[in-house]
Amino acid sequence: GDRCIMWFSADRVGAPDPANRQCIGRAFASSPSGPFAPEPSPVHCGINGRGALDPNVFTDAMGQRWLLLAFGNTESPNPIVALDGNGNFAGYPTAILGRRHPWEYHFIENPSMVYDRVRNNYLLSYSAGRWWEPSYSTGIARCASPTGPCTSDPGGPWISSSNGRTGPGGLSFFQD
Repeated sequence: GDRCIMWFSADRVGAPDPANRQCIGRAFASSPSGPFAPEPSPVHCGINGRGALDPNVFTDAMGQRWLLLAFGNTESPNPIVALDGNGNFAGYPTAILGRRHPWEYHFIENPSMVYDRVRNNYLLSYSAGRWWEPSYSTGIARCASPTGPCTSDPGGPWISSSNGRTGPGGLSFFQD
């Protein structure tokens, strides 16, 4: 329409889980260069208020827009939710990936998705581990649809620390 939406995560005061204080918010502007004005309340704060972060908008092969998220302190931390034409949730978040392999220890976050036209399915990238540790890495999962099922690689991360570089994470797909 006639407005731009910016999704973001921010810490909140008085969070039930002090280790997972983030909530997802959104701000609106009349042009991509802003200025953006945030809504007064968060859009989502995770399951039972335990934290939500890393919003990433994705458009599927049919033109439907989705919002990928990361939820703190849960076994299914990477959900996706459909967006309507105004950028509102058009349903509830659906879990598409949780920790399944030893190399995905502690936390998975930073989800990003792209449609693979060759294989007619979707690739989901995500970060695994603790962002401040050298073993932080990036995994790839194949998904039958934006809402799954998604299968991650038990053999290990797609990108990991090597040659003096540590902690790769936060991979984002884009199409040119």
